[in-house]
Amino acid sequence: MTWTRLSDDFYDNDAINDLSHEAFRLHIYGLSWCNKQLTDGRITRSRARRLLPDIDTDQVVSELVLSGLWSASDSPDDLFLDWSGQETAEQVKRRQKRNAESQAAYRDRGDRHAAGDHSACTSRCPQVESKQSRKPLTEPLSKSAPSRPVLSLREEEGQGRAGRPEAASAGDAGTGKCGHKMITDRHCVMGCEPEVVK
Repeated sequence: MTWTRLSDDFYDNDAINDLSHEAFRLHIYGLSWCNKQLTDGRITRSRARRLLPDIDTDQVVSELVLSGLWSASDSPDDLFLDWSGQETAEQVKRRQKRNAESQAAYRDRGDRHAAGDHSACTSRCPQVESKQSRKPLTEPLSKSAPSRPVLSLREEEGQGRAGRPEAASAGDAGTGKCGHKMITDRHCVMGCEPEVVK
C-alpha cells in the first residue's frame, strides 16, 4: 500500500490556496491516483476526466497547469503533477519488497517453532538454548531475560536470609535437569527456565 503525503504546511502554499474547489479536489485525487499506480506523478487527461467526471476537466487542468502544480508535456494527453515530497515508485517497490521478506521470515519462524524446530527462533522463545548468553545469577541479567532472584553468598551456601540453614536449600539442591548446579529448588546457577530445570 502507498500513502499520499501532505505536509503540515501544505495549505500555506499560495498555489494551493488560490485553487478553485474543483481544481483542489482534482489535484488531491491526482496525487492519490499517481501514488497508487506508481506513476511518479504522470497522469493522462483521459484519466483526470475519469477521476472527476462531473467537472469541466479541460478548464480545471488548465488552472492546475497555470498554478504550477501540474505541467503539460509534449504529448497532448500526458500531464505531470508536482511530485516533490512524495515517494518515488522505486522507493515504494523497495519498501514493499523489504516488508514482504520480513513477513515471510516471520511466518517461516512461526511455522518452524510450531513444528518444534527452534533453530530460527529469536531470544524471545523460551526454548532457545544459548549457553553463551547464559549468565550466573550473581551477574546482572539482560533486559530481555525474565527477572529472577539474585541470592546472596550465604543463601548459595545453604544459609537462609536470617543466616539459618534451610531445608532443601542450595547446598542440598543438587543438579537440575539442565545439568547445572541448583541454587534453590527452582533455579540453577546459569539461570535456566524453571520448566527446564525441574
